Amino acid sequence: MRVWVPVTINEFQQFTQAKTLAIPSGLAVTPAWSATQEDQDEEVLEALILDLAAQGKPIVLVIEANATEVPGDSGEVTLAEVISERQIRAIFAATPQEPDEMLWFGPTEVIEAKAFIGLD
Repeated sequence: MRVWVPVTINEFQQFTQAKTLAIPSGLAVTPAWSATQEDQDEEVLEALILDLAAQGKPIVLVIEANATEVPGDSGEVTLAEVISERQIRAIFAATPQEPDEMLWFGPTEVIEAKAFIGLD
């Protein structure tokens, strides 16, 4: 399942050092959540779930993972495993100066994402 995992800068730093991160939950385009949305286009749904995941967190990791849908229509899922580098499909990051503007980084662009948010 594709999962959007919001993380703090400290959690992202831990991830870049240890190459793994234990986060218990994230958001996904679940059937129940999708049913509450007007537009059913896959790209629109993914953009909406990214916006939801990014609320209050400067970094969102998009991963492929085993996850279980939390009952209800929140889109929340629980993760069954520790996140590893091989699961990353994308990284979205915002700077403190522009917290509402998320920039996309590919799965191999961890160094570039770190530089963008001012780490290292």
